Amino acid sequence: MGSSNDRGSIRIAFADTRQRFVLPNSRLSRTNAGINGTYKITDDLVASAGVRYAYTEAKGRPGTGFTGQNMMMLFSEYGQRQWDMDKMSEYKYADGTQRSWNRRSFANDTLAFSNNPYWTRFEEYQNDSRNRVFGSLGLDYTATDWLTLSTKVFMDTYNTVQEERSAKGYLPGSYLRNTIDFKEMNYLATANVRKDIGEKFNVNVTVGGNIMRQDARLFTGSTTTGLGSAGVYTLANSLGPVLITEQNPRKQINSVFGTATIGFTNSVFLELTGRNDWSSTLLRNGRPGLTSILLLQHLSFFLTGSKMQRG
Repeated sequence: MGSSNDRGSIRIAFADTRQRFVLPNSRLSRTNAGINGTYKITDDLVASAGVRYAYTEAKGRPGTGFTGQNMMMLFSEYGQRQWDMDKMSEYKYADGTQRSWNRRSFANDTLAFSNNPYWTRFEEYQNDSRNRVFGSLGLDYTATDWLTLSTKVFMDTYNTVQEERSAKGYLPGSYLRNTIDFKEMNYLATANVRKDIGEKFNVNVTVGGNIMRQDARLFTGSTTTGLGSAGVYTLANSLGPVLITEQNPRKQINSVFGTATIGFTNSVFLELTGRNDWSSTLLRNGRPGLTSILLLQHLSFFLTGSKMQRG
């Protein structure tokens, strides 16, 4: 929904999606909310702002590859046509141990080579979630009838949690946890000149600069040897030493850029563009670029729309 008047406008949006999939114990939910608007502070100064929030949560995404979580591999590699899926759904005993068709012998119900597929779906599921907030804030100022100044700040930040588990039973059990905290900020400023010079020439020039900063915190923790207690999925439940990996990558790119178009009698146009970046991750700073384009129009029927480019 939205509203506007001669001074500004505002728009609010909300969406919520819930999905369930074919595989048991699998679902996905998405929630999105946002608000943006503009406001005319003066006749020459306009402010704009917007922010959006997105939340995603998933449980029981299908596994892939040659792993115990890949249901299609389990059915094709170890499955049997005579399976009664209704009985298979009773996948564990009252004491919590696994119940399967796949016994070592009539008197020994220890699994021989594969988990019950329902055990895999309900005891060894994967789950993940992500919170994301992104938006911008800007000002546009019309200094004269031929000069416009603009500045904007952009933000994008999110937190992701991913968990994977293998139940203790047929396997010794394991647990893995990944977290990602990411933030990116961009600070952009531009100036635009659009002006006629005499009766035959006109120019359109835009120059600007941008500062981009990224900061991330990555954490991965996994158990080793196995799980001490069944059904407890924490790093502290590891039988062996917990494997921890932590990283804090950072990056910054400072940029300047410009583009200019010079026109003559609206028939001949010369376009020039240039850009230079200084990145904190490059050994050699500076990545200059320059492109020039000459457009010829309406000079004759066979030159209309011709273009020569050099970069």
